[in-house]
Amino acid sequence: MLNLTPDEEFAQLSDKLSREGWEEWLYITSGTLRVEKGHSMEELFAAGLRYGLQDPDILAEHVRLQQNLIDKDGLVFSKGFKTEIDVIARNGELVVFEIKSTYKQGDAGIFSFKVRLLELQNQDKKVKGILVCIGADESIRQECEQYGLRLVD
Repeated sequence: MLNLTPDEEFAQLSDKLSREGWEEWLYITSGTLRVEKGHSMEELFAAGLRYGLQDPDILAEHVRLQQNLIDKDGLVFSKGFKTEIDVIARNGELVVFEIKSTYKQGDAGIFSFKVRLLELQNQDKKVKGILVCIGADESIRQECEQYGLRLVD
């Protein structure tokens, strides 16, 4: 086994990047989690949601990440406002979820607007909002309660 200093490791890595390009670097850092393994990642993510939300019925095909949400008519936001949401869609129900590693005051309010817009645009479906925020304090709990959001911490 060859022991390299951090500078030597960086030099080797830098050389490899210049010879083989960024695509190779991406492959190295992501291992086998490439397009052909995308389904495995989706299953892993769904498993995390099943555990975190304590819902054993969430499957990968139910989870839709980074879905465009556009307020075409100005129902909640300004007309034409565009944003993204993550949704669990199944059995006529849409569960919008947002994962926050760092919470800022007002995040729950803005998230509740997204939930409300989806609700107005899908009146034939039940729409719920879940905010996932590890280590949430009392003020976050109060905000979620105020806006009718479920908090998972």
